[in-house]
Amino acid sequence: MTTANKSKTKQSKTGGRTKGALNKTSSSVKENILCVFTRLKGTAGMAAWAAENQTDFYRIYAKMLPKEIESSVTVKVEKTKDELLAAAAVLGMDPDTLFDEPSDSPTAH
Repeated sequence: MTTANKSKTKQSKTGGRTKGALNKTSSSVKENILCVFTRLKGTAGMAAWAAENQTDFYRIYAKMLPKEIESSVTVKVEKTKDELLAAAAVLGMDPDTLFDEPSDSPTAH
């Protein structure tokens, strides 16, 4: 991009679809598919087709699944120190590495 192009101010949009408007082609394709679905006896017809074409059916189904799923998990552990030490012993862990406790000896400065 040249310096002259960077200095131009952004102009408002003058054509195309308005924000949030549906694509006419996508809309008509969806309508056509719905019409064919209805003519092929709806879900009963689709189930019959899917039974004979399972690979194609699951390929279509997989494309309809969300591409990304956002979630969060919170875990609350309510164990006593003795229970945690016993679990660490079973797992072969060094119990001295489990807890941050203040040192009894003074540190050298």
